[in-house]
Amino acid sequence: MNRLYALVVTFVLAAGVVFGAAQITSGSTNSTKETVFVGLVPSRLLDTRQGQTTFDGFDQAVGRLKADTTYELDVAKRAGIPEDAASVTANLAAVNPSDRGYLTVYPCGVDRPVASALNYQTGNNNANEFTVPLGPNGDICIYTRAETDLVVDVYGFYQTSTGTGAQGPQGPEGPQGPKGDDGQNAESPARVVWVAESGGDFTTLSAALASITDAADKNEYLIKIAPGEYIETANVAMKDFVDVEGSGQGITTIKGSCPGSTDKERSTISFGEVNSQIRQLTIEAESNNQCVAVYSDQDYEGTPAVPTSSGYSPSMEFVTVLSKSNGNGSTVKAIVNETSELVVSNSEVTAEGSSSSSAMYNDNSNVQLLNSTAKALGSNSTAWAIWNFGGTTTEILNSTIDSDGYSLYTDGSTRTFFYVVNTQLLQDRQPGNTGNSTVFSCANNVTFDENNPPEFVELDDDCLPVP
Repeated sequence: MNRLYALVVTFVLAAGVVFGAAQITSGSTNSTKETVFVGLVPSRLLDTRQGQTTFDGFDQAVGRLKADTTYELDVAKRAGIPEDAASVTANLAAVNPSDRGYLTVYPCGVDRPVASALNYQTGNNNANEFTVPLGPNGDICIYTRAETDLVVDVYGFYQTSTGTGAQGPQGPEGPQGPKGDDGQNAESPARVVWVAESGGDFTTLSAALASITDAADKNEYLIKIAPGEYIETANVAMKDFVDVEGSGQGITTIKGSCPGSTDKERSTISFGEVNSQIRQLTIEAESNNQCVAVYSDQDYEGTPAVPTSSGYSPSMEFVTVLSKSNGNGSTVKAIVNETSELVVSNSEVTAEGSSSSSAMYNDNSNVQLLNSTAKALGSNSTAWAIWNFGGTTTEILNSTIDSDGYSLYTDGSTRTFFYVVNTQLLQDRQPGNTGNSTVFSCANNVTFDENNPPEFVELDDDCLPVP
């Protein structure tokens, strides 16, 4: 495609953005290491405004950042943040920007992601909370689309906890106590099941799910998964009233090899008629054939005109989904929704294939993508970030949609709906040939044309630039 489209709503929604932060705040871990949050007295690490100061005199009054530039901010060993901190939580503000734009925050030393931590408007002060891993040198990078002043206030960090402190001095020897009863290994809290490479209750997610037979409303279970890569040889089906929580995106990974002949059989993890959530981990699927990472089917029977709920509520939050195929002519889908009501939030969804690829493939479904990134990589004629057909309604809010082909696509055979708000479309939507079968709702949005002199252009209701 030869045009870049970035849709930005005329109001800003406050929504925290997390890039792979490893977060666990619970207690017992059966000696498994976990990442914990440590709160700090808020301190100002960066203030570019003239005449303003930071808590330690560094990164202050450096002047406004020019458009399309990146500021490298030292974080570790400042304001009580240790050198081995995994990630930092802070508040980010764009002060008096000269134009509409956005900020991207990411660890220095890696490619800048296609994601927005903060969208801002001309002349307004805009702020947002973010959590981001630190780069190898203990720093973070902040990219700004337009000229602006920046302010960063830190108030906490995440680090790996060993569960023990330093060895204290040897105390005096006490008297010998009476012999006690034989003990037993400590147990996890009720209805909390641990998966770990060693020291846990099970070594795979599928084994942990198979052990649960009495989950129900008001008798819910939680499966917690320690850091590591866990290989599954067949589809793992989620159970009703059982949530799964990892140790962070890129820290806990569930990986499948796409066996089987149907999308469900190929998928690494599937949602059926369940009320369950997956959070804080990475789901991967990779093979030389057709591949699916996540499959969802709740037997949804609604239509765009009458969106009747199935009564089930599967969801994913803070999850990285990657489906990849190295075989020629293979179809790759990251998430397949068939009669589904899946909600995906604060996540990164990517399909990468040598032939056709789709980040979200939606059939007869009512799905939501919130505060997330969806990306399809592959042939520019057969890469579709989000593909709707069969009477699907897809709501996209505060997200980034990218593709080597089309950002939004429909086969045009049945009536489908796209509702898009506060979202960047980094490629065109499907042009023409949809007749009355597809509704693109893009009210109150504008598109950014980077190929011409940078300017914002209004969109019509069909997500196309106003002539």
